[in-house]
Amino acid sequence: MVRHPRDPTRVRVTLEDGTFWDVDETTVAAFDLRPERCLEATELAHLEAAAWVAWAWRRALAWLQQRPYSEAELRRRLRRHGVPDTAVAATLERLRSLGLLDDRAFAELLVRSRRRGRPRGRRALEAELRARGIDETTARAALAAEGGDELDAARRAAARWRPRAHEDRTRARRRLAQYLARRGFDAGIIQAVVAERLRESTPTDCDGPAPM
Repeated sequence: MVRHPRDPTRVRVTLEDGTFWDVDETTVAAFDLRPERCLEATELAHLEAAAWVAWAWRRALAWLQQRPYSEAELRRRLRRHGVPDTAVAATLERLRSLGLLDDRAFAELLVRSRRRGRPRGRRALEAELRARGIDETTARAALAAEGGDELDAARRAAARWRPRAHEDRTRARRRLAQYLARRGFDAGIIQAVVAERLRESTPTDCDGPAPM
């Protein structure tokens, strides 16, 4: 056993076959780990399980410091790193109990961020939430909690769009409609915003030079 090279709070336990696990002092004490100690097969299995739980906990905390995660996202990421399901479940339960993992809060934060930063329609927001593992009930509750005017969101999205120089109005209408549709706005909203946006455009934006 040696102190972990990068984390003095952990100990690296190496077995005869070269396998090693990084564990904390609590685990060292619980298993009475010391040099030359022989572990039974059952003890080895329990030690491995404890080591996985400790690793999963450290990684989950590090990821959550970088950005919010839904429960499903965190579960998928832990599994991709080979964490056993029992360790995954224990980690997620501990995070939930401490209020560090909350799908409802995550969903509301994502909707609020998208509405304010990159305006999207309700359809696109709901699809993104479902892709991140948020169930339908929670997704709809988050959308309802955030509220917001769909027409206003579409207007703000359209404000980011620019017509091309000397582009005819028909082509500009089609491009703007496609732009808004990709952002999840409904047909009625799109029609209203396209009419508004292009009506506000100057003749040189969409119809070429004004006649002399």
